[in-house]
Amino acid sequence: MEQINWLSLVYLVVSTPFGVAAIWILDSVGLRAATILGAWLNFAGSVLRMVPCMVVGTQNPFAFLMGGQSLCALAQSLVIFSPAKLAALWFPEHQRATANMLATMSNPLGVLVANVLSPVLVKKGEDIPLMLGVYTIPAGVVCLLSTICLWESVPPTPPSAGAASSTSEKFLDGLKLQLMWNKAYVILAVCLGGMIGISASFSALLEQILCASGHSS
Repeated sequence: MEQINWLSLVYLVVSTPFGVAAIWILDSVGLRAATILGAWLNFAGSVLRMVPCMVVGTQNPFAFLMGGQSLCALAQSLVIFSPAKLAALWFPEHQRATANMLATMSNPLGVLVANVLSPVLVKKGEDIPLMLGVYTIPAGVVCLLSTICLWESVPPTPPSAGAASSTSEKFLDGLKLQLMWNKAYVILAVCLGGMIGISASFSALLEQILCASGHSS
């Protein structure tokens, strides 16, 4: 059961250090390259999880499953840090809050769809390869579309005067400024980060908590 828990908790472990790297990648290589990198990482992780199902006699299949899950966790870090950059670069000021909200909610919406769809696909243990295969399809489609259809990190014409003239701090300078001197940011980060950590950990262990009280899986 501990191994099963790690399939979910690895997202929290990976996103903590790689989240900082994801911000640097978005600032350094741009939104387009970061989006394509995230799509390829997610697709590669989905395929890697399928290897034990496709190759008979694979040694230590859980290592492939965990490795693929870790790649998907790396991809998620790029996804969850990109909405603010997307809204700032591609939308006028009066639309940024809405664009940021919609882009941010896409990730938990995907998690919700997976939580609803997985019990439908998996009725017994032998159905797990089917579920992994089904989830590989949208990952492949998104990877293909992002690679072919994304041409620029910024629009040809800035959507607002603010976007045209905006400047940002260098990565390390901005990081020090936010982490060391901005008290409101630190309070928000601790409160929101703690809430997300507790919520994600609780949801990962919820089934086992309910099973101990007599509920079935």
